[in-house]
Amino acid sequence: MKNNRAGFTIVELMIATAIFTIILIITTTTIIGITQTYIKGSVENQTEDTATSILNEISQDIEFNNGSTINTSYLYTDSNGVITPIQNSVNEYYFCIGNDVYVYSFDFPLNTSDPTEAYNIGLVRYSATSCPTSLTGLPNTLSNMPTGYEELLVQNERIGALYIQGQTINSTATYTVKVEVGYASNSANTLISDNSAYQNGHTVPPANYTYPYQCLSGTDSSFCAVTDLTTMVAPRIND
Repeated sequence: MKNNRAGFTIVELMIATAIFTIILIITTTTIIGITQTYIKGSVENQTEDTATSILNEISQDIEFNNGSTINTSYLYTDSNGVITPIQNSVNEYYFCIGNDVYVYSFDFPLNTSDPTEAYNIGLVRYSATSCPTSLTGLPNTLSNMPTGYEELLVQNERIGALYIQGQTINSTATYTVKVEVGYASNSANTLISDNSAYQNGHTVPPANYTYPYQCLSGTDSSFCAVTDLTTMVAPRIND
C-alpha cells in the first residue's frame, strides 16, 4: 500500500522562512523610516513655531516702543558667526524692550522638570517697572521668576543665537532681529555646538563654539532640529 503524504521539505521551510524574514526586515525598516520622518517633521515644526513666536514677540515689542526704551546692552550677540560674550561668570543674559525684560540662558537646554536649578531657564519674558541695570538680583531660576512670566521655549530647546542690531535706513530707525533655536531629545547628545564641559559648566562659549547649530547624523538626528530666523522691524512710535 502506497503512503502519499503532502508536506514541506526542510529546504522548502528554510526558503519560506528566509522569504518571510526578508519581508519582515523590509517592513520593519520602512516603518522605522516613516516613524523617524514623522518625528523629524514634528520636532522641526515645533522648533520653527518656537523661533517664529520669539521673533514675533520681540518684533511686536520693538514696534510699539520707541528707540529710547530698547536696551540691548546686556544682550548676547553674534556678528557674522563670531560670538561676543557680555559677561563671564554665569550663563545668563538679558535685554529690555520697554517694560518687558527678556532673560535667557545661552546654549543651555531648558529643563522644566527642575525649576529650581540655577540658570536653568530657556528664554523668559516678564514685565517690570524698569530695566535692570546689571545681572545682580536678576531672576536666575524658573521658580523665582516674577508672577506672570512667560517661558518662550519648550523642554530641551535652547537659544543658539540672539541678535538685535539697530540701524538707520532712509532716515528711519530699524532693528534687525535674529534668533536661532535648537532642539535635542536630551541635554547634549544631538547638537553640534561646543564641548560638554561648557554645556555643564555654565561658562562662556569656548573658542571651538560652532555656529550655526547642526544636527549630528544617525538615527538620533530624528530627535534634533534647528531653526534660524531673521527679520527687520521699525518702531511705530517715535520720539
